[in-house]
Amino acid sequence: MMKAAKRVGTFIHRFPYVRGVYLSGSLSKHGITGKDDDLDFFIITKAGRVWAAKLLLIAFKKIVLLNSEKYFCINLLMSEEELVLNKKNIYIATEAASLLALTNEPLLHAFFAANPWVQRQFPNLEVQPQKQRRKGFKPLEATIEFIGGQTLERKAHSLFTKHVEQQRKASGYYDTSEGVSAYFPHSVEEQLLAHLAQKSDNHE
Repeated sequence: MMKAAKRVGTFIHRFPYVRGVYLSGSLSKHGITGKDDDLDFFIITKAGRVWAAKLLLIAFKKIVLLNSEKYFCINLLMSEEELVLNKKNIYIATEAASLLALTNEPLLHAFFAANPWVQRQFPNLEVQPQKQRRKGFKPLEATIEFIGGQTLERKAHSLFTKHVEQQRKASGYYDTSEGVSAYFPHSVEEQLLAHLAQKSDNHE
């Protein structure tokens, strides 16, 4: 599964506006339970192009992969200029600390620099060594940008915001701000935090 994650991560990095791809979820914590588990990716995009990047990735997933998420689960995207996490708790810190760089290690360092509180939660956190990143030219991205990248961004943002409002569940976690796309309708964050609080109360 790790080999598959590296291949898919490299493939995702070739998409327009994608600047870095990082493995998250159970596999990043070596907690995968079987072959049916999904591959979860955290994606950092070009500034101001979170929603355009997501639209292109989702279109590929629906058309080519027939909407399968097994190897293409992309629930969180952030702009390279807006890397500060809005939510700060032990669950989010654990998710952040376990990220594995599949492409662009320097950008993961920038992510941790923008969120120093994660290191305070995990003082022994060791971030992968930085490697020199080659800046590749993306012809499709340049073409889209020339035709109307900002227009695509606005339309994609509006489209996904409406979709989230229609699908929103009380227990999920969602973010549709300009620089962040978070879509976790089946988040276990609240359950785990409640369980942790209960165990803490029992020990006191």
